[in-house]
Amino acid sequence: MKAVTANLPVPYEQYNAPKRGGTNKIAVIVAILVTAVVVGLAMFFWGPVAPTELTSASTTTPTATVTESVTATVTVSPSANIVIAPTPEPTPTATTALPTETAPTDMPIGQSEYLADLDIDRGDDYGVDPLAINGQIFVKSVGLGVWNIGDASFAEYTLDGKAKRLEATIGLNDALSPDAVVEFTISGNGRQLLRKRMKYASQEKISVPIEGNVKLRITTVRVGGENANGNSRGAVLGDALLIR
Repeated sequence: MKAVTANLPVPYEQYNAPKRGGTNKIAVIVAILVTAVVVGLAMFFWGPVAPTELTSASTTTPTATVTESVTATVTVSPSANIVIAPTPEPTPTATTALPTETAPTDMPIGQSEYLADLDIDRGDDYGVDPLAINGQIFVKSVGLGVWNIGDASFAEYTLDGKAKRLEATIGLNDALSPDAVVEFTISGNGRQLLRKRMKYASQEKISVPIEGNVKLRITTVRVGGENANGNSRGAVLGDALLIR
């Protein structure tokens, strides 16, 4: 027997069917309630959130790092004393002593002149050479002969009378014997201005006033030592200079 199904309306089911949009409203209401509960609990335990903290948390102020280079200027005072350690001198080695040479003094023209550069008026056994006295060489030297005891040599000059003094280093030539003794005499216009005896290996600086004298005469005489040992330049006036 075939079952017969009747298509009858079901009024009850249609009456209980949910309306469109009902489910969404319920979900929204539930979400609001849950949010309210959460916020309430948060405020209960931690209190309200300060607006300033929210602002500082949300806003970040940028910072800049600036590196400044400073150059220092140091001024050294001129009065500052700077000490420089001297360089140590090398240890001298033993050497054979040699005669030293004294360079003539450069003087302005018209103020002084070397006696060796003047023309001689008269002379006996006279010469101009670099000569040594006790190991020291005088370039502008006037030399007079030294021979036997009592023998004299001389040199005479004519001046203008304006020279104030005669300066020189007098002594005996190293070529003479060690026992030699010589007497030096300097005269102006025939008047004795200086007399000095010199021994071997000795020297002496002289300064003789000669202002106003026109005739200048230098005389040497051997007064001691062996006659056999003589020299044509035995008596020396080293770097003799006329000072004006």
